[in-house]
Amino acid sequence: MIIVKVQGGTGNQMFQASHVYALLRSKSQCVVMYTGTLSRYREERDLFQPAWEMFDAHRSASLFTRLILKLSRLSEAVDRMLRFVNIHCVDGYFQDQIDLEYASQVKTVIERDAAPIAKFQGVIHCRGGDYLAFPNDTVYWQISLDEYQAILPESLTQVWAVIGNHEYFIKAMSTQGSRVVHGTIQEDLATMAGSERVVCSNSTFCLWGAAFCLLNGGSAAVPARYYIDRDLSNPFDALAHHFTENVEYFGDDHA
Repeated sequence: MIIVKVQGGTGNQMFQASHVYALLRSKSQCVVMYTGTLSRYREERDLFQPAWEMFDAHRSASLFTRLILKLSRLSEAVDRMLRFVNIHCVDGYFQDQIDLEYASQVKTVIERDAAPIAKFQGVIHCRGGDYLAFPNDTVYWQISLDEYQAILPESLTQVWAVIGNHEYFIKAMSTQGSRVVHGTIQEDLATMAGSERVVCSNSTFCLWGAAFCLLNGGSAAVPARYYIDRDLSNPFDALAHHFTENVEYFGDDHA
């Protein structure tokens, strides 16, 4: 049995599910999803169902499940004891790990269920919202509009789409000719998957959209710097590890 503490939004949940998938000994192994944490955050209270569809998964918010997770964090010895009785606890974000078999399967689910979408030469993702507000504005490197424009074609047209929730950047790029697309979570991911190129913001959601695009033979431009603290690892390095020839860094260190 694998007990996973589901936390965060769509992108982080897919990272957790990818980690769980890599741990599976068999496709029928039971996965218990502790979802009590989701209810604490209004904007992240939903389970992103496509991320977990390929598991024999059961949702739980029970105190017993929470207790097992807490016990696993007491010490390595306790965690080893739990694993000895076939209970493997997963509690974290795992943003440096992408299992390509998992990514391919969840991509298939998303593309299957998304409404028919337009195909674009490129998709630009612009993250706003919590990215611009405290405390995240002191955590994430703020990609400038100039950094985006340096990696984009000189003139954008309707074959380029811009998605996300950074109102200023989206307005600026739509003025240059790109098409603004407002879709559901699955539709936005499918739009990125179906494009020839994805230009990414500092977002694990966009990272997975770029991963799906790369799996379909496309390319991705990813931010060279993810966090303000240079000592923290860049999650996009996981994409570059798997798709070396088709991932290009832009901004800050690579301007």
